[in-house]
Amino acid sequence: MAYTRPLADIRVGGEIDAVCTRCRVITIHRIVAMVDGQVRRVICLSCDSQHNYHQPPGEKRQITEKVKRVAKDMKKTSSFSAGGGRVFAMWMESKQALADSGASPRAYNIKDLFEAGQALNHPKFGLGFVQKIIPPNKMEVMFDNEIKTLAMNVS
Repeated sequence: MAYTRPLADIRVGGEIDAVCTRCRVITIHRIVAMVDGQVRRVICLSCDSQHNYHQPPGEKRQITEKVKRVAKDMKKTSSFSAGGGRVFAMWMESKQALADSGASPRAYNIKDLFEAGQALNHPKFGLGFVQKIIPPNKMEVMFDNEIKTLAMNVS
């Protein structure tokens, strides 16, 4: 009977018994990568070869449990939860200044060149104000609840 390690050691950096594709025997391996709680890549501690994990014969059950993956929160520059109220107040001030000047916002087009301070109308995000130009072809635009990075001047 093969010696099996405790399930608590089944993690990246832990050790596990596996079939080595170079040694062609069951040896101790260090876990290099896991996907969805399943061991994927290992390094043989005998010959130092890195390869996909191959379960030893006779072990019909999965060694690790399936781990439910949780989607990462989308990273935003600013949102209501992280200072978005301040962004909204600045957006309202800019909107009022635009209305007072009588100017109308430009329609957003990825091929157009914009300057800081210009107002634009994005088809998905609505009214926005260019805050900063990021060379060579990006800009930060303040919308009603967040600041987004958009492309511009793309041929």
